[in-house]
Amino acid sequence: DISKDAPDIIKDEEGTTTVGMVTTFISRDLRDNRFLPHRGNYFRITTQVASDAFGGDEDFYKVIGTYAHYFNLRELPVDVELPFVASVRAKVGYADAFGGTDRLPIDYRFYVGGDTSVRGFKWGEAGPKDSGGDPEGANRELIFNFELGYDVIKMLRLITFVDVGGGWWNSYKLGDMRKSAGVGLRV
Repeated sequence: DISKDAPDIIKDEEGTTTVGMVTTFISRDLRDNRFLPHRGNYFRITTQVASDAFGGDEDFYKVIGTYAHYFNLRELPVDVELPFVASVRAKVGYADAFGGTDRLPIDYRFYVGGDTSVRGFKWGEAGPKDSGGDPEGANRELIFNFELGYDVIKMLRLITFVDVGGGWWNSYKLGDMRKSAGVGLRV
């Protein structure tokens, strides 16, 4: 029951499929606070493999690496106390279909843009679009987030950010990365 006005990627996925998948990850979290860190770093690699060997109809894999580092500027060896926290985050993703699957299923593509990737863009808007201008997802992503934050109170941080990122099919095109900057609040 797909609408005639639905995006092309939805129409292309009409029908029923089963995904049998194994997901593994390894991570190391040395941040001083999981929600509003002031110092430390975080690293994670996630792999997903879907295959008919796991009882599904789709064959594909996905690898995502994330690294973030937090700097408390109060700890700098300078005479002026700087009450800020700076952070840098990088995320790289790669996915592809194999075996009897021709295309990466839409639920497992990278949609770059939105609150958790390149802020200032709507969900998926910083990646490729279909012929109708709708986000179609990608099988590659690269995202960098830079923040400078000030703790207003214990659980409220005012931040300024610069985000750079993109999503592509079959190659990373660094010249096509989208950029945004802004101000926000983190609770």
